[in-house]
Amino acid sequence: KPAMRGAAGGAAAGGAAMQIAGLSSVELHLVCISLVFISTICCGWVLVYLQSVLKPFVFAIFLAYLLAPAVDLLTTPFSPQALGRWLTGERAGKVYEDEEETAALVIGNRSLRSTRGRGGRGDLVACPHSLAVLVVLSLTSMALILLVNLVVNSVASLDEKFPKYKDQALR
Repeated sequence: KPAMRGAAGGAAAGGAAMQIAGLSSVELHLVCISLVFISTICCGWVLVYLQSVLKPFVFAIFLAYLLAPAVDLLTTPFSPQALGRWLTGERAGKVYEDEEETAALVIGNRSLRSTRGRGGRGDLVACPHSLAVLVVLSLTSMALILLVNLVVNSVASLDEKFPKYKDQALR
């Protein structure tokens, strides 16, 4: 066994490697299954113990993925002139019928941009990312508050009218 010792391994590491190498395949499967079982129990304990920290963290990640498209929409540069033409439905006397023309408003196709401004690119407008996040979170919060208020009022109304509904149902 002294020959098995490495400079960094020591006696315990060399002995453990020798013991594992000497096991049969059935014994190795049993060791592997028991280690998976023990690690599953340890991970479960950690998840239960850190539940108060992980719940808001997971909710924040979910919310970030859910609201990312709205933030991206607000931060995408667009031409106000082209948007005005699109809202009125006119572009040199032509109504938008093609999806590519509508997409060009957002992408910024040169034919839809005005030639004024810097370098002939036209004036593109975009919302800063931090402001877009603030706007999207505010709108989402207001929508959730309205939804919760609606549910609470509906439950309160049902609770108030429950005796009347009960009498009608028993007749």
